[in-house]
Amino acid sequence: MTQIVLDVSPSLARELAARHIDESRAGEIALAALRVCVEQGTHAVPSSDPEDAATFARELIEQNRPLFEELAQL
Repeated sequence: MTQIVLDVSPSLARELAARHIDESRAGEIALAALRVCVEQGTHAVPSSDPEDAATFARELIEQNRPLFEELAQL
């Protein structure tokens, strides 16, 4: 297995903490998003602009809402 380390900004870390999303859950969400991207052939990388990245993430979640709702129940 290959390991990927995610570095999150301090503001995202605070948001995750405020929503009670621990490191394990954040990893599950990241893996689910990667899995969806690979399965759908969506390999576009958002720009480094935080607003563009946020828009990309919102679109990804909206396109795969059932999966993310299921993950939220875990």
